[in-house]
Amino acid sequence: MKKRFKIVWVLILVIVVFIPSCSIRNYYRTKAKKRLEGLSQQIGYHISTQANDLLEHRVNPWIFFDTGKSVTITNFYGKIISYNGVEFSGTPRQVFWDGFISPFLEALIVSDFQWAHQFSKDNNLPQKEVFLLTHDHLDETIARVYFTMQSIDQRLRGHGFPDKVAKRSIDHEIETMRLFLNKQYDSSMTLHLGSPFSRFLKARWDFLLSSAIGIIGWFAPFQRNKKPKTAKRHKIHHS
Repeated sequence: MKKRFKIVWVLILVIVVFIPSCSIRNYYRTKAKKRLEGLSQQIGYHISTQANDLLEHRVNPWIFFDTGKSVTITNFYGKIISYNGVEFSGTPRQVFWDGFISPFLEALIVSDFQWAHQFSKDNNLPQKEVFLLTHDHLDETIARVYFTMQSIDQRLRGHGFPDKVAKRSIDHEIETMRLFLNKQYDSSMTLHLGSPFSRFLKARWDFLLSSAIGIIGWFAPFQRNKKPKTAKRHKIHHS
């Protein structure tokens, strides 16, 4: 009888606690998914606009090395870099690859995570999803910028015939910038959403609460059915 009562009690807990809890989670997940429709496009548009500006003013002008025209570009620190009538080799190529674009990308990454935080607050959006989408779009931007630089480098070294020369490897540059991106992502998440452990607890609070109720409910019948202990009576022997 007790075993049957225990099984019935567990079934009641599953029906009353766990199933509604799962339904509630699914409801809010679906609602959040619908709310986030188009969010990726908004974030992507913002970041791609900045990437287009970076490519137009800092990367694409280098292509004029192949035309005989003068090339004048300002680096991240405001120093003007100017070349006229020289080939894309030696010092110009070294400047192109050695730290010219990385400060621009790092500044872009930092500012976009700040923008993502404010964007999520202004539009009442979940910051976790906004930060994740921002990270993914920035990751694509990093690859896009370095692949563009790789293409320009190959074309200039091939003097208009890029297939004549091998592509320069950009694995190191992309990996280094992705490490910086991941660090900024983790910092933004910790700053605005707490440590990874606290985020873990927050994301699973409903599951933990349901589990606690279930454990209490599991033992409750046994506590009620427990017979109280009675004091042992000692026989008194009269001499």
